[in-house]
Formats: sequence, C-alpha cells, structure tokens
Amino acid sequence: MRDTLRALRLYVSPVLSRENPALLCGGMYVLLLGAQMIGHHHGSLRHGDHVTMPRDMGIWWWLTQQMIFNALAHQYWRQVRSPLAAFYPRLVMAEHRAALVALAVAVSAFALPLALLGAPLLNVVALEAIALPLSLRSDIATPKALRGRIRWVPTVLSLGASLVFLLPSMQDRVLSAPWYAALILLATGLTLGVFELRPPSGQAPPEPAAPARRAEPDISRAARQSSPVLRILLWQPPWLRVAPVPQAFDQTSPGMTVMTSVVMSGVFMVIVAVTIMLSKGHLPSWKEIASGIDSVPRLLCMMAGFGFSQWLTLRRDWPFLLTLGPFGDRAAFARRMYRVHFLRAVQGSVLSVLLAGSIACGIGLISLHRLVLAAPGLICVMMGVAYVPSLAVFHARLARPALIQFLVTMSAAFGIQILAEIFLGRHPVPLWAWGVAAAAVPFSALVAWRAPGALARADWPLEPPPL
Repeated sequence: MRDTLRALRLYVSPVLSRENPALLCGGMYVLLLGAQMIGHHHGSLRHGDHVTMPRDMGIWWWLTQQMIFNALAHQYWRQVRSPLAAFYPRLVMAEHRAALVALAVAVSAFALPLALLGAPLLNVVALEAIALPLSLRSDIATPKALRGRIRWVPTVLSLGASLVFLLPSMQDRVLSAPWYAALILLATGLTLGVFELRPPSGQAPPEPAAPARRAEPDISRAARQSSPVLRILLWQPPWLRVAPVPQAFDQTSPGMTVMTSVVMSGVFMVIVAVTIMLSKGHLPSWKEIASGIDSVPRLLCMMAGFGFSQWLTLRRDWPFLLTLGPFGDRAAFARRMYRVHFLRAVQGSVLSVLLAGSIACGIGLISLHRLVLAAPGLICVMMGVAYVPSLAVFHARLARPALIQFLVTMSAAFGIQILAEIFLGRHPVPLWAWGVAAAAVPFSALVAWRAPGALARADWPLEPPPL
C-alpha cells in the first residue's frame, strides 16, 4: 500500500506533465468540453428511452477522455519501461496499481457530468470502457527501443473503433442500449483495458538488433529496383533528397502524400457507409455518404498540418549531422533545416488543399469557382500554422518536445480545422478569415527569418537523449 501511494503521488505532481504532450492537449480539451457542458446544463440528454448526445459535446467528450487516458498511460509506461524497473518488481507492481487507481478516478470524473445530464450511469461507464483499451496501448510511450513490436492489426482496429465512436450517433446507440448490453460492453472494455496495462515481464528490455538495421538499406534498395510503382510513390523533388534532418517518406514524397490522402478518404467513406447501414438498416445512398464525409476535406488538411513541424521534436541526430554532414556551421545548418521546412510546408499545403478542395467539390460542398478563390487563402493559413511551433525555439526553457508537440496539435487541430471548414464550407468566407490568411504570410516570413538564428544559439540536443 505504501508503494502504491508513493506511485500515486506522481500523478498529482509536475512529473506527470513532463514530456507528456497528451496531458497538455487533454487539458485544453477539458476546457472546451466544460464550455460545451455548461451550454447544455439546462437540458437533459434523455428523451424517453433514448439518449441523445449533442454533436459538439459528444465529439469533445470522446476526444478528451481518450487524451486523458492516454496521458495517464504515458506516465505508467515510461515508469515501468525504465531500464532500472526490471530490477525492482515491487516498483512495477506499485506503478500498475497506481495506474489502475488513476484511471478509475478519471473514468468516474468523466462519467459524473453525463450522469447529471440524465444519461444512464451504467451506459456512460460502458462507453468509457470502450475507450480504455483504445488509449492504453503499450506502444504509445518511452523510446522505441524499449517498446514491444507494433501490433498492426490491433492498432488498425483501435484506430477504426476510435473513429467510429467519434460519431455522436454511435455514442447514442451505446448510451441508449439496454442494461445487459451495457454490462457486456463494460466487462469487455475493462478486461481489454487491464490486459493492455499488464506489467512487462521481469527481464531487461530488448536492444535493437544491429543486423536488422544493416539489412534495411538492402531491403529498400531491392524494393526500389523491383517495383516501379514504389519508385514513383517514393520519388522526392531534388531539393528534398539531401535534407539535413531525417524526414518521413510520406511527408517528403508527393506520391505518398496523395496515396495516403486517398486511402484515408476511402476509409472514412467505408466507416460512414457501415455506420449508416447499422443505424438505419439499409444500404446507404451516395447522398447519405456525401453528407457523412463533410469533415474529410478539413481532416486531410489537419493531418497534413500535424506533420509539418515534427522534425523539431526529433533532434538527437542534429549534432552528428552537423559534424559529419556537408552543411556548414551551426547557423548555416539551422538555415538549411528551415529552408527544407519551408519547401516541405509548401509542398504539403498545396497538395493537401488541392486534394481536400477536389473532395469538397465532388461531394457538393463548394463550387469550382469558390475553390479557386479559397485555395490560396487556406494555403496561407497552413503555412502560418507550419511556423507556429517554431515560436518555442526563441526561449531555451520553452524549447521542449512536449511544448512543441502541444503547439503542433493545437495549431493544426484548431487553426487548420476551423479555417478549412470556413474556406471549404457552404457559407461565405467572412472578412476576418481573409485577414487571418493575409496575416499568416508576414508571420511566416518573420519566423522564418528569426528562428534559424535562435535555433543555432540553442544547445543541441535541447533535451536529454532517451535511455
């Protein structure tokens, strides 16, 4: 008991917030969810035997609880995955019990407001139990060398379930289900959640195998030689082939960007079709599917925005690249990084806006004439968002990966999503939105001018390397 209490203290201390971007995002989501619930405090969610969650409140409630669960699991996994934890079984078990207590408190905290608004408590907890195993996966925290192998099938299923239950109509089905169905969902979700949180075995964490790393270039070379389609998909413009920092292939390759966007759009269409078929009992028409994928254009833009500034959080190799690479001194190296960042942001913004705009035209959201006018404005907004995370490099104490990730998430999730809905929506674009797009241009130019110098003066790496 004493060990468990000591472990629980970490969940109410600053340790929880260190390098835990999910907690920062969850805190912002809590404020938005609180505003939604205050706006609905006068009404009841129950209408006879049916419970209806307001659309905005349902979306933010689902996202907030998943983010908070993820933040608590992040703290748990980095404690029990420490290289020293394998030598202290009591510590591992205490952390496991503390994580279960913290999650129980979080589940109760999220269930109480909906119960006060008239939703059945058992059904609310059952809906939360569905979110538990989706948020507690063992591959969400700690350096990759200390994690287990990614389980692709459960990961894909978890992502699909998260997107399905993000729809308020699916939440309403669980909240309106009979008590025995809610009890089955509750038992299943809790069982899977506890299974996901099982402590690691008492053996030292595996080290990444050197032969596997040496074999990777041979495999990729063979793939490039044998597959023309793969060569086309992985083609990169010449200015991105000698980037000073490692870049993800889907962010530097136009073919992969287009293919990823097309696949995401198809997955959402399938999810919407299945949801309509389950809720209404008939095959959906194209009009019903089109009305259900109104959010896909802004989602594509938002997902592109998430990847623009990830390079700022992957800084362990900078000293080695500076020393061994032909990039000049620190100032020249920083300018080169920001030049590559600018080119990637331009490429990603243009491709994402064109793809999102084409989908919006295809489903009848906007006309082609509206797209020609709105696309430049949305591209300017996305360029401005690409430079928002760079504000953290101007102060040494702020240049932490967690804060940079928080700025990435907030600017992409709110800035891009809100303005994409305005520029690619059915209503006329207000004057203030054009003002934001116009202001994004000098903002991006100012940050691009000053940020390389600030980054060159900073210490590299700006955080201790992972164990």
